[in-house]
Amino acid sequence: MKKKTTISTAGHGSSDKKSPSKRMNLYANLAQKHKAKKDKDARERAEYLATLPKHPVKRFFYRLHPKRLAKYWFSKRGGLMALKILGVSILLMLLLIGGMFAYFRKDLDKIRPGELAKRVQTTVTKYYDRNDNLLWEDKGTGNYQLVVESDQISDYLKKATVAIEDRNFYNHHGISISGMLRAMLSTASRRQVQGGSTLTQQLVKQVFFADEAGDRSISGIPRKIKEIILAIEVERMYSKDQILSLYLNESPYGGRRNGAESAAQTYFGKHAKDLTLAEAALIAGIPQNPTYYNPYNTAGNKALIARQHTVLDYMAEQGVITKDEAEKAKKIDILSTLKPQTEHLENIKAPHFLLMVRNQLSKELGESVVGRGGLTIKTTLDWRIQEKLENEMKSFFATGRPDSVRISNGAATVEDVQTGQIVALVGSRDFNYTGFGQDNAAVSYIQPGSTIKSLVFAQLFDKHDSKQAYGSGTVLADENIDKLYGATLRNWDNKFMGAINIRRALALSRNVPAIKAAYIVGDGSAKPVVEGIRRMGDPNYCRQEENAGGYGLGAAIGACGTKQTELVNAYSTLARMGVQKDISSVIEVKNSQGETLKKWKDEGKQVIDSQSAYIVNDILSDRTPGLHGWMGVNGVRTSAKTGTSDKVLIKRLAI
Repeated sequence: MKKKTTISTAGHGSSDKKSPSKRMNLYANLAQKHKAKKDKDARERAEYLATLPKHPVKRFFYRLHPKRLAKYWFSKRGGLMALKILGVSILLMLLLIGGMFAYFRKDLDKIRPGELAKRVQTTVTKYYDRNDNLLWEDKGTGNYQLVVESDQISDYLKKATVAIEDRNFYNHHGISISGMLRAMLSTASRRQVQGGSTLTQQLVKQVFFADEAGDRSISGIPRKIKEIILAIEVERMYSKDQILSLYLNESPYGGRRNGAESAAQTYFGKHAKDLTLAEAALIAGIPQNPTYYNPYNTAGNKALIARQHTVLDYMAEQGVITKDEAEKAKKIDILSTLKPQTEHLENIKAPHFLLMVRNQLSKELGESVVGRGGLTIKTTLDWRIQEKLENEMKSFFATGRPDSVRISNGAATVEDVQTGQIVALVGSRDFNYTGFGQDNAAVSYIQPGSTIKSLVFAQLFDKHDSKQAYGSGTVLADENIDKLYGATLRNWDNKFMGAINIRRALALSRNVPAIKAAYIVGDGSAKPVVEGIRRMGDPNYCRQEENAGGYGLGAAIGACGTKQTELVNAYSTLARMGVQKDISSVIEVKNSQGETLKKWKDEGKQVIDSQSAYIVNDILSDRTPGLHGWMGVNGVRTSAKTGTSDKVLIKRLAI
């Protein structure tokens, strides 16, 4: 049997595989090139280091030179380093964001509809006087369901809310980048501060940050980050209609409870589903400033109607109603259809005072906190004094004497001068008086007339210069100074008394000496005098006139507006021998968990010399016939000053 033998031969270049020796030569060449490159880089690195200063501090600053920094970062080495830093930063950022989302998501249970219903309905707030006498149990506006489903809320209210609060609500995913940038640019340029929050972000604020409204120590950036994350997560959890319903159930509308149903029942006596276009537009405008836009706050009624019209205009612009519908709604006298406020204040004592306290706390703690309720509020009021003050006010008007001098209303504030606490306050002749009884004149801007002169002369006595010191015996002539003042100036009796001293000028309430005193204090300007009055405890004196364009030396005789409560506090500064303390109406506020949200502190500062205050008090204790003699009380020495403005007698008393 023959064997078959196969012989294979190959010439040079006949195979696509390299021989082992050649492959080894190739690897050796690559290794040599790599080594040469490393040697070159090391040599260049050594040469670069040799050029640097030897001292480490000098070397550090040498490298920070702009030209050297630029050369490094634009080199291949710097570019690779930048890519590494960018990659690590992105990775860390993703881990950080993921961690924050995971951490903050645990709070989302608070926003669930069931939890919201529980929170809103635990809302009884109790007000006490300083001696723990119950003044009012604020139980809300009824026993009806305050948290309602989406189909129980008027479409008008939904559309009005979106139109005024977030017109892009149905197009974003929880946040608006353009809105936040616009708000940041507006704030940075010091123009009017604009809000950049979406409706979803506002809901998050109301649910998660309401209790932080009065805490300024909380950092804005971490809170904003949490707000953005939660807004995005809320958008993932709920539909737009659910988010809008949650917002309408949670938002503050100026009443005693949060939510659209509460607002509808409080103001119009109907359910939220039955609101008309005009009513819905009015309610939708309230959350921007619930305290000011509260329909029962007559001072804000003009602004509230203007905002309602803006809501209607926005709705027409966005095509959810017609222009004719908007114009018809504007013509409705909506405020005349409001339910009387007295229907919601059953068994309330000292209503003007307690409603004032509520408004103040809404500003300090947040409308959502106060509207949600469950608070225990100990006020500064002493019911024993309050009851006597109310009886005196009613007795005064019952005599008929006020009618003879054309006095139609009255207000009174009693302050404990040692603490600055209000112990009694009456805001009108009768809270149930038709027309203006519910308006609190004690916190309304009214010209104080000659009562302001005491504060002007106190500053004159406090003025010390090298030429002259001023006291009660200093002569300031009561004379015609029309040319000096630049306007006609007369006294209340249209006469001049000539060379009289300050003691007699203040006791007889002469205008000319008071103007002269202000001229001396301010070196011809009224501003230093007004600022001094503000420092003494009347912080808003002449504020409206200042915002409207300014004021003149007439401020020295009460030609500007002020609040009675604040003027009384300035007089208390005189009684405290020149020590100013902020006026207060609340001793302590606790929430339903017993946590203290606010507590009164006894703090004061010396704003005028004690001798200056004493001189004014002594002058005001003089028994000038026809002016101050009626102020003596059972042998107790009192200091008193009267003032008239627009033919209305204004009485101020400091003891």
